[in-house]
Amino acid sequence: MKSSIHRSLYNHGNQRRPFLQRKPPSLPAATRPFISAPAIVAAKTPTPSTPTTKSASGKTLTWPALRDTAIALYAKRDLAAAKQAYQKAIHFAIANMTPPPGIKWMQPNPGDIQIDFGLSDSGAQTKQSEVEQHPADYWKWMYFGAGAISDTPFFTEAITYHELVHVVQYTAYWNQYQSAKTSGQTWADFMKPYNEAFFVKGPEELEAHITSLSFLERVDFSKKETADLHRGLLASLLSMYSYVEQSAGKQQTTLTTYRDKVLAHFYKSQKQEEMSSVFWSMLMREPPATAVMKQVLKDLWPIAKPAYARPVFTSLYNDFLKDHHIVIKKPKAKTVK
Repeated sequence: MKSSIHRSLYNHGNQRRPFLQRKPPSLPAATRPFISAPAIVAAKTPTPSTPTTKSASGKTLTWPALRDTAIALYAKRDLAAAKQAYQKAIHFAIANMTPPPGIKWMQPNPGDIQIDFGLSDSGAQTKQSEVEQHPADYWKWMYFGAGAISDTPFFTEAITYHELVHVVQYTAYWNQYQSAKTSGQTWADFMKPYNEAFFVKGPEELEAHITSLSFLERVDFSKKETADLHRGLLASLLSMYSYVEQSAGKQQTTLTTYRDKVLAHFYKSQKQEEMSSVFWSMLMREPPATAVMKQVLKDLWPIAKPAYARPVFTSLYNDFLKDHHIVIKKPKAKTVK
């Protein structure tokens, strides 16, 4: 979660910003490891786990107590104690989780969970620089912020699953670096072609965020948690549209597959209006090119429509669209010109 789940989940970010570069023409895009080929999308369906209720000493643990203690200590800025409390709560939430395909699972102890309150309210971040320092221990690549703990333990598990998808991505990059290593080439130099912004925000982030659908469809998240997960999902989907446009159609099939999954989730959701509002906030926060926005509105109009149809928002959204030379036709309110 470079992802909140930007690669913080929910800023959801992994630490890529210092390395964002345009791709040198010498490295074709096909050499990028990318694990979300549509053929294996169906296999990536995490099932939320049931947290354990006993500590190693046999003491009964409960999520509300662990959560409330951690949040209270952080609010008091007792950061040393808050760090330990966050480690215990996160460990509780993920103790029984199943990792994504491609992970050699290493069960962490609470002390293995890295906490970085400098991430502000971000859920978590996978840091590229840590891969080289600790290639055999991916728990040292992932850092959890204050936002990693919310209302339910399943939100923490969803954030962790998201970051583990980034671990799979980085593991593929690291293996390629090791096999292609040349004298004098640094890890940072090797990664430059892989770190162009529109690729990171689009395909890589969408691959991680799409896994939240399985959690959303199996867990009764709080309103806040649901909005956080939808923000990451929709922001990365919008970025994927920009990536496909800028890369002359590369991964169009992947975009179509994931778009259809998001639409299917929307149709089944009991929170369509809330998801629609999140869609507009993501669209307005980082507007794509006009041509891309038109395609987004055409494809995702079922998601856009509920919030747009509310009179209190219609004029606001129309003004925004007008600034981008887009007019919603009536009465169908579906076609853009």
